[in-house]
Amino acid sequence: MNLLQLPENQAAAMQTVRRVLRLISKLFSGLGLLLLVVAVAIGVWRYHLLSDCVKTDATILSLSDGYPTVQFEADGETLEHTFSTVKSNTFRVGGTVEVAYQPEHPLQTVTFAGVRGYLVPILLGIVGLSFFVIGGGVPRMLARMFELPADKPVPWDEDAL
Repeated sequence: MNLLQLPENQAAAMQTVRRVLRLISKLFSGLGLLLLVVAVAIGVWRYHLLSDCVKTDATILSLSDGYPTVQFEADGETLEHTFSTVKSNTFRVGGTVEVAYQPEHPLQTVTFAGVRGYLVPILLGIVGLSFFVIGGGVPRMLARMFELPADKPVPWDEDAL
């Protein structure tokens, strides 16, 4: 028995399943593409931000619930900055991290330099690419499975083999 020989109510159910799978595919692909675009935009913005900044090593003075307070020198002045958006268990008091700052406003634009500064776009890109691949592949493969031609048996129909 193949899909074209199914009773009318089962054929309608299969058609509904195909539509749902196509919708899921489009949603995953769309969300994945959106996350990829956001990841690239954030990455480009970070690159331009860091290209205008001065990079230097900073010493971690203290940790408050994982948020580091760092000390660094800018134009011969010793400055301190507490990060409120970056939290990690890998920070150690007395350790060093690379920071970047804009020379005009050294305390207003302190950010992490190096790979650590690109973690958000990298992670968004990985998730976005995963969603895009899943949305483009798995649901479409399942949808194709429900669209078998009349001359081929349904894979799960043992009587047709």
